[in-house]
Amino acid sequence: MEDKRKREEKRMRRRRSKRRRKKKRERKERGKSKEDEKEEERRRGRREEKGKREREDKERKGDERGGERRGRREGRETRESKAEERKSTTEREREKEEEKERRKRAKEEEEREEKERERETERRRRRKKDEERRGKRERKREERKRRREEKKRREKDEKR
Repeated sequence: MEDKRKREEKRMRRRRSKRRRKKKRERKERGKSKEDEKEEERRRGRREEKGKREREDKERKGDERGGERRGRREGRETRESKAEERKSTTEREREKEEEKERRKRAKEEEEREEKERERETERRRRRKKDEERRGKRERKREERKRRREEKKRREKDEKR
């Protein structure tokens, strides 16, 4: 009897942990935290209670008006409005995702432009340095040429 109870407890523990793991995996796939899920669950519970109350009221009204046909029709209308509401929430979520994507792309573009600006300034700096070096080389060459010519002139003068 004792071991049967223990086996049963063990089985229940396993089932509970399995359920927990499954829920965690599903949450991860949806990308929500446990707190978000709980809050959503609370909201859903409130919504369901409200819906239940509304349904009961409508049924009562339908009975008062004589027949449940009207109540059924109103039920269908609420179902349709709920479907519409669900669609609008998914649309909102999709728009939120698109906005997030847009921001991400804009940020990447900004980073690319920043890198390009940095590269351009580096190129400019390098070009300037090269120009300076080239100028220095040119000046030295000119100086050497001048000295050579000066030396030749002096030697010519000495020969005369």
